Amino acid sequence: MTNYKSNLITVQKTQSEVFNFLSDYNNFGKLMPEQVTNWQSTDTECSFTIQGMASLQMKIVERRANDLISMESFGKTPIKFTLFVNIEAVNDESCTALVSIDADINPMLKMMLDKPLSNLVEKLATKIPQVV
Repeated sequence: MTNYKSNLITVQKTQSEVFNFLSDYNNFGKLMPEQVTNWQSTDTECSFTIQGMASLQMKIVERRANDLISMESFGKTPIKFTLFVNIEAVNDESCTALVSIDADINPMLKMMLDKPLSNLVEKLATKIPQVV
């Protein structure tokens, strides 16, 4: 299992505001980079295409009140992965967020996917303060 983590991001919103926003895939799509197309979502599942790569499907598998959202791939997704968003209160008016991916990829794919997956978690994290 390979792990990719974003930098810790400070968000000037409460922990519950960030958690509630990100717990709905209809909002989560606003974090996706421009290489993501064909975004379709419900509140708990989504599908999308990464240009030049593959079509992916994810579903929310756990929402732990205000501090963790975990999502995993399903369906005909070429790689199995779990995406986590950890949210921690700093004070009554702000929180931090960390995005990470655990991916089950073979060594050959790892060489190809290291940079795109590292960039993805960083882009997702840096967009959180902009869209929440």
